[in-house]
Amino acid sequence: MSQKNHPHLIYGAQDRRVRPEHDCHASWSTSAPTGKGQTTKTGLVWTSHGKDDDDMDKEIICMDHIQRENRGSEHKVFDDPVHGHISLHPLCVKIIDTPEFQRLRFIKQLGPVYLVYPGASHNRFEHSLGVCHLSGHLVKTLQKRQPELQISDEEVLCVMIAGLCHDLGHGPFSHLFDQRFIPSVCPHEHWKHEDASVMMFDHMVTENKLECEFDYNKINADMRTFIKDLIQCKPEKNRDERKGFFYEIICNQRNGIDTDRCDYIARDCLLLGIRSSFDHKRCMKYVRVSKAHSPATEPQLCFRNKVATFIILALAYVKDKGKKLQ
Repeated sequence: MSQKNHPHLIYGAQDRRVRPEHDCHASWSTSAPTGKGQTTKTGLVWTSHGKDDDDMDKEIICMDHIQRENRGSEHKVFDDPVHGHISLHPLCVKIIDTPEFQRLRFIKQLGPVYLVYPGASHNRFEHSLGVCHLSGHLVKTLQKRQPELQISDEEVLCVMIAGLCHDLGHGPFSHLFDQRFIPSVCPHEHWKHEDASVMMFDHMVTENKLECEFDYNKINADMRTFIKDLIQCKPEKNRDERKGFFYEIICNQRNGIDTDRCDYIARDCLLLGIRSSFDHKRCMKYVRVSKAHSPATEPQLCFRNKVATFIILALAYVKDKGKKLQ
């Protein structure tokens, strides 16, 4: 069977445009098959069921479906101006490829600030990639440094997805939309972009039929609820108290030191041309989970004292600058 004899099929080693006009049966093969009813053009083995090629019933499995068998190796590397080359999990790549996530390319990180600072034209898209990367790096550091925390690979992936999707609900001009526009048109509506992010996450999973992708990576319905709790920074009522530190990774309401701020401080300062002494890499290097002050206190993210004071001062400085810019 050749492309010449069957022009209705489009082959190519990297070409996903397998377009059948008839029914057939196909299976995946890593070998180089030869003989009647077979082809090596794309790795598909064609079975003729004892009939000639022109008469056989055909059923083609789409290349996209076939490649799902090898999706464990589909990590994608992004070249980020802040963090350099970052590698993201295949499930994160699936999420990035959805229209719901792609819309973040058109939402400015700092709203209209780019009208004053031309360099501040970066978007929520790249910020979300950065938070995903930092969140994964932080939780993997804890997983390796403190095995007694019993952090599973599935929990690491959940934290990365939460970091990736934490800003899905942002509207036009980012915080200008939820802090100025929404209160003016809906004064009685207590609307937060975190709540919209959870709504958008559910819509994205359903609309793009990602449930099977989550299940394939062992992220069941309970784990997806865990992701949404991380986005909203609302710990579930019946959670394990030993896992409370997870809710301080992306949105730390205890001290404000989290991966979201670590990324936007570094990114905003770089693109605004503002000098910053804040070093998120040093922050990540000395992070640990421990109980503070009292054994009754649940475990929380902690930093070395000589680093924490320096970080808090840097956060306060940049937060004040951000308010002036807005």
